[in-house]
Amino acid sequence: MAENYDFLRSFTFDGKETSHLFQIAKVNIPFLSKDNDFFTVGNTDGKHFRNTRLGEYTLSIDGFIITDNSGMSVSETKDELVKIINTDEPKELILDLFPDRYFSAIFTGTEEYDATDTKYTPLTLTFDVPDSLAHAINPAGFTNVKSGNINL
Repeated sequence: MAENYDFLRSFTFDGKETSHLFQIAKVNIPFLSKDNDFFTVGNTDGKHFRNTRLGEYTLSIDGFIITDNSGMSVSETKDELVKIINTDEPKELILDLFPDRYFSAIFTGTEEYDATDTKYTPLTLTFDVPDSLAHAINPAGFTNVKSGNINL
């Protein structure tokens, strides 16, 4: 008899559901990643600010594979998960914790996992987010906007 783990957290990647393969325990999202650029002139004291930009960051998802949900062994379940998340370019990663936004992410690897337990295997998935932003799925728009030339 399969247990029902619907209350656990999951994610979709490139529009593909992973809840039957992987359950989220913890999501590690950097608060903000910035690259600040400075320069010095001659041997003057201090340095001058040139510019700043958002730096890429890594998002990691700690979770576990539950074979009750997939109906497969741990290694078969992991293989199915890798088929979904292993892409050649960044794709939309949507965490069910934040259903209104997505990260443009590319899978970079997984931590080593303990394959001794045949039912329950903790696993950490790591994704690079090159633009270091969360994007709105439905961008806010304006309605009832009135335009025209008004003589002030």
